[in-house]
Amino acid sequence: MLAMKEAMEDVLEEVYYRPDFYGRGSTDNGDLSAVMPTIHPHIGGAEGHSHGDDYRIVSVDSACVDSAKVQASFVEILLGRGAERAEQIVADFRPQFPSIRAYFEFMDGLVKDIEAVEYCEDGTIRLTLE
Repeated sequence: MLAMKEAMEDVLEEVYYRPDFYGRGSTDNGDLSAVMPTIHPHIGGAEGHSHGDDYRIVSVDSACVDSAKVQASFVEILLGRGAERAEQIVADFRPQFPSIRAYFEFMDGLVKDIEAVEYCEDGTIRLTLE
């Protein structure tokens, strides 16, 4: 989202913009993005593996102060001039699902009421996916 890139450029000395990046993590943002415009930006100031026991904040200024400044700039970009940018983002958004209800119906269709894992006497495991 270019508005977030602009906000980061307003505040930070260096910005790494990678619109083609595809992370391997799973977030609630993925669910939300199926029906509404979302963004999941990242900012520096931490080291280690996300959610790992070695994760720690190494720069409070970057992780907290700069992050807050970027968020404030982002809100100003989106809501300034009568929320023109925010309204354009919403108008241009093409969701994967036409409604929240359609999304939930699709997700409910993925649920199977089966015994998917069978532990066999020979020590193997059998998976049933249908």
